[in-house]
Amino acid sequence: MNGTQSITTPMVAARVRRRLARDKQLLRRCWPWDTRHAERGDWCVLAAHSHEVVAWHVDVEQLGRDLGVLPDHVVVEDD
Repeated sequence: MNGTQSITTPMVAARVRRRLARDKQLLRRCWPWDTRHAERGDWCVLAAHSHEVVAWHVDVEQLGRDLGVLPDHVVVEDD
């Protein structure tokens, strides 16, 4: 066994959501059928109370690694 684990994008999103809650922020999915999907991307981060957008076009895997909730030995599989 090589020591790597694999998890799915929804599992990474759950970890990121729990971590962002400490900072009073929310991770939200932008749906592909939304008319403004191209300008918003697949994921965004919002301020919890005002729902103002903190970041568009969020890469959930990279954000997870930046926040420390996704170690280097974990590989994300697309679902």
